[in-house]
Amino acid sequence: MSTKRGRGQTALAAARHIQASSNGSNKKKDGSGSGSGHAAENGNHDTHTVNRSSRRRLIDESGAVLPSPSPSSASTHLSKVAAGSGTRPPSPFDALLALTLLAIPALAGYLLLRREEDKAQMGWAALTAIAAYVAVVKLIPIVQRYTMKRSMSGKDLNKPGRKEDKPDVPESQGVVSGVVYVIVIIFMQLIYARENRSALIEYNAALHSIGFMLFLGFADDVVDLPWRYKLILPSIASLPLLVAYSGSTWIAIPKPFIALVGGVTSINLGILYQVYMGLLAVFCTNAINIFAGINGLEAGQSFVIGVSILLHNLVELGLLQANGLALAHSQQHSAHLFSALLLIPFLGVTLGLLKHNWYPSRVFVGDTFCYFAGMTFAVTGILGHFSKTLLLFFLPQIFNFLYSVPQIFALFGLTCPRHRLPKYNPATDKLEGVPSHHNLLNLWLLIVGPQHERTLCRQLLAFQVACSALAFLIRYWLVGYFFY
Repeated sequence: MSTKRGRGQTALAAARHIQASSNGSNKKKDGSGSGSGHAAENGNHDTHTVNRSSRRRLIDESGAVLPSPSPSSASTHLSKVAAGSGTRPPSPFDALLALTLLAIPALAGYLLLRREEDKAQMGWAALTAIAAYVAVVKLIPIVQRYTMKRSMSGKDLNKPGRKEDKPDVPESQGVVSGVVYVIVIIFMQLIYARENRSALIEYNAALHSIGFMLFLGFADDVVDLPWRYKLILPSIASLPLLVAYSGSTWIAIPKPFIALVGGVTSINLGILYQVYMGLLAVFCTNAINIFAGINGLEAGQSFVIGVSILLHNLVELGLLQANGLALAHSQQHSAHLFSALLLIPFLGVTLGLLKHNWYPSRVFVGDTFCYFAGMTFAVTGILGHFSKTLLLFFLPQIFNFLYSVPQIFALFGLTCPRHRLPKYNPATDKLEGVPSHHNLLNLWLLIVGPQHERTLCRQLLAFQVACSALAFLIRYWLVGYFFY
């Protein structure tokens, strides 16, 4: 009797030890990847224990060994997972909007570019973008099966039903877009290097920075890095860019302040300008990650920003060629052409990911995509020699950051909750703003009222487009009133 009791107590202790270990170390993010509809922008992710019943025997409190799950229950779980991992294409309306945005830079390139060499390189880049889009669309269903095997999945909390009844959705699928993009950029060197071998220094610096942030993003999805590393590591990743940067470090002085600085119209900041570019890289890699929380928002805003930056490059190239300055300003011409060539395949891989991540999302993009996209924008802005103009295309992200800073850093007596997401109302199937959650997502809902998740994403992306239009207005019209 005592022996059985001792064995039972020993088994019970073992069961408790296994459960404690499972709760402490074998965790998966509960939709913590960005784009999940419940990502924690402040880096703290809700977690729940990974179900490993198929890998170990279960022991009840009496010490008896429970039978392993039956094949029927396992197949039920797999079918439940499969239900959340399929692909439902966006509506024709949403697809038409995406194609319209793509048509704008395509038409601009056709009308503005006059050099046949530039048109040829743009054409090759467009073909690689199409191939990259197809590759991402086809590879995500394959890769998500491997991530599911490693229990890298989560629940979409902004959907009806109980949390435990919702299907598991694969996370970190932004790694597919990132890897395909890096492969495409490597092969594009065969085209770009033939025309300008000296530019390979900047080309390889771009690859180093983007690849490093891609690795960091995936590591964050797997081990959930603390915020201090998310600020330090992007700074290190930007070092190849700063070393390879060959542009000007001068800034123009606004007209009202010229008299205050002795009548000079520009100042050379020197190393301070490089410090600014390093901080810009840190901002870009985190700006998209904190403006997140609903299906399609991260990939959608990245797509809009990418189209805007590409259009800016094409306009600048067109102006240089129209004025006959392409040869006289060869460095400026090469910088904008290089930036455009980096962005075209990025739009392809982003659109392929958005096809899977659009509402209702069947995959989560994860921090992998947010860091990869942000560093790509930083690379195109810094090596394209328009790092100041780049910030104009981040107006919603800048506002969201400034509005969130007091709560993120617990200033003015504010506390930062684990999640700062809108509240889902199952009765209306709409998201409602939470006044105590200080970010643009909740502020928008508090202003316009409760919205369906898909409608909210459309509204925010339309706002992003409007801000991009304002950026072009500032850059090409209002700037003339403040600078010589």
